[in-house]
Amino acid sequence: ELRDGLVVAWRNPFARNIVAVFGLWNFFGWMPESILVVYVMEALEGGGDTYGLLLAITSVGALLGGLALLVTPDTVSVRWVTTLALGVYALTLAVPGIWPGFWVAAVAFFIQGLPLVLLSGALAAQIQLTIDRHFLGRVYAVIGTVGSLGMTAGLALGGVVADLTSTPFVLVLGGVGIGFVALISALTFSSTTASILA
Repeated sequence: ELRDGLVVAWRNPFARNIVAVFGLWNFFGWMPESILVVYVMEALEGGGDTYGLLLAITSVGALLGGLALLVTPDTVSVRWVTTLALGVYALTLAVPGIWPGFWVAAVAFFIQGLPLVLLSGALAAQIQLTIDRHFLGRVYAVIGTVGSLGMTAGLALGGVVADLTSTPFVLVLGGVGIGFVALISALTFSSTTASILA
């Protein structure tokens, strides 16, 4: 089934682009996650409570972003939602790397959470609109597999890069990489709109 999904994804431009974006997003997005505890301890001089608080702040941002869907237009442009969300994600990773500090990280992580639910809903809706329903499971399997490969590579490489440079540099590198992914989505995604509330 995975092979069938690869064939379908390759033949469908949107599916092909989203597979690439998910793979790269996971790669660059998980690099900072692998060293976040060390970043909190070294750059922020915090402990487990600081780490937990930063994760909770991100979740509050995601919750409020999800509630904001209640006032979102019925249809949104997948291209611009993806570009905006990834652009925000890129900035909110890079800024705490450039200016390490608890309040800088807290504000950045809160903002980072805001567009995540909108992004997930828009992409899922667009996949359902553009992929034949008989192949949806196979295409989702491809997206999940490529995303997992990106995550695994990013987690492994994040620690290596941190040892060679510093933990703040890994956040900056992740932010720059995701900025590149945002540019890819802006240039390659269809301008088709999709309902995220259906």
